[in-house]
Amino acid sequence: MVRLFSLLCFILFGVYDSIQSEKSGGSRCLKPFLMPVLIVFYLSSASSVQLLLAAALAFDWAGDVFLMSRRHRALLAGVISFGIGHVLRILLFVQQGLVFDDVVVLVMFMMAAYGGSVLNRIRFPLPVIRN
Repeated sequence: MVRLFSLLCFILFGVYDSIQSEKSGGSRCLKPFLMPVLIVFYLSSASSVQLLLAAALAFDWAGDVFLMSRRHRALLAGVISFGIGHVLRILLFVQQGLVFDDVVVLVMFMMAAYGGSVLNRIRFPLPVIRN
C-alpha cells in the first residue's frame, strides 16, 4: 500500500511541478517532496535496499532543494550535491559489476546534455575578461 501511494504521489507531484515550471513565476512548492517520495517508493519496493542508491537519491534531493534558491552559494552546493549523487551511482554500478556499453554511455551523455541545458538557463554573473 505504501508503494502504490508513494508512486501515485510521485506522479502527481511531478506532473504538478512540471506544469508549474512552465508558467512564468509558477510556484514550485512540491519540488522538495519529489525525491523523498521517490526514496519512500524505492525503500518500499526493493527486495534488498542498496544504501549507495538511497544515499545518491538523498544527495539528489539536497541538490533540488539548494537549486531552488537563487543564491550563488546555493547553486554551488546544489551542483556539488548532484555530483556526489552521480559518483555514488557510478560506485554502485562498479560494485555490481555492470559494464558500460554504448547504449549506457549514450544515455548518460544525453542526460548530461540535458543537465547542461538546464544550467544554461540559470542566470548568474560570470567574470568577463577584456583585453
